[in-house]
Amino acid sequence: MNKITQDNDAVTDGRSARWQAHRSQRHTELLKLARKAADVQAKIGELKGIQLLVHSMLQHKTVEAVQAAAIEALLNLTPDPQNRCIIGQFFGIEVTVAAMKTFPESVAVQSHGCAFLANVGYENAENKASIVKAGGLKATLRAMKRHRKVTIVHLWGALALRNLALDHEANKATIGALGGIKALIGAMLTFKDDCSVQEQSCAALRNIAVGNEENERQVSELRGVEVVLRAMRRFRGVRAIHENAVELLRAMALLDDWHATQVMSAGG
Repeated sequence: MNKITQDNDAVTDGRSARWQAHRSQRHTELLKLARKAADVQAKIGELKGIQLLVHSMLQHKTVEAVQAAAIEALLNLTPDPQNRCIIGQFFGIEVTVAAMKTFPESVAVQSHGCAFLANVGYENAENKASIVKAGGLKATLRAMKRHRKVTIVHLWGALALRNLALDHEANKATIGALGGIKALIGAMLTFKDDCSVQEQSCAALRNIAVGNEENERQVSELRGVEVVLRAMRRFRGVRAIHENAVELLRAMALLDDWHATQVMSAGG
């Protein structure tokens, strides 16, 4: 090996080492920030910040800016499981759904509201029940219907339906009966180039339909098989889309011979 090659290798090794050190330092900084954010979320819950936010929403029911900001604040507290419990206990779900009903044209209220409902019910059966009782499913679907061209509303709306249907047979049936499958397929058609909408909608359709024969048939009737296959072709490298799509198509094919033929003829 000549000297020039040796020098070039040394420069390359030096750059690689510096990059590795930088990446390691950045990773450590991000971990510290994540832990700090989690500590702050927990501290706000301990200091009765959630109760104050709910009180503010109740005191200023007709002020859109207050409602939107308070819902976003509650949303930012939902990653902490204890905060999700406190929010449920102090009627954060009910006041958020009420705000979504009061300000149907507000993209901020509707998008933050859908995101909040998606998160606050995660791994919390009591909150899921409260969401349904307060009309959260209907509020989510109304938001998706009213804001047909707004990506963020459909992204969070799909995630809300996905989480609320997860391992919950009653919610699956309710979402299907309220037109949730039609809304999700519509979102996939409207935002066909948006990977995130396609991913969340595929996952939602899987959770809503698999194990519920009526919903599986509804997916078929609304040409959902073709829409899901189109997403798989368009986003070949996105694992989550393919995992959820395959599970949905497998269930559809097991319905009966006719549906198996439909999946095959559509390219599944």
